[in-house]
Amino acid sequence: MDREKMIELQMLGQQIEQIQGYLQNMDGQIDAITQVLTHLDEVNDLKGDEDVLIPLTNGIFLKGKLSDKDTLLVNVGAETVVEKTLGQTKTLLESQKNDIEKYKADALVQVQELFTRFTELQGDLKRG
Repeated sequence: MDREKMIELQMLGQQIEQIQGYLQNMDGQIDAITQVLTHLDEVNDLKGDEDVLIPLTNGIFLKGKLSDKDTLLVNVGAETVVEKTLGQTKTLLESQKNDIEKYKADALVQVQELFTRFTELQGDLKRG
């Protein structure tokens, strides 16, 4: 019986670690979306035909002129890019952020349930 509990305890520990990894990943995704939304607000505040820096990769920029701040090209998956307005893009990102936050809340409930069972098993094994 104790052997079965030890195996279950190990499995629960692994599941908890895995979900915690997912939670960290979701936090990173939420932060990235929040940052993009902030940048979109900054773009919206531009008057147009202004000099801008276009990031190519981390720390490398291209100088350019902003000619159309209201139309964005958005990758919607499967190497498909569509035009969206700034408002449509913000709505899309906010929806993605809300979905991730919902998944995160569900994962938090799940990890709490697993942790409760983990603690119970630890107690059983100590008494046992």
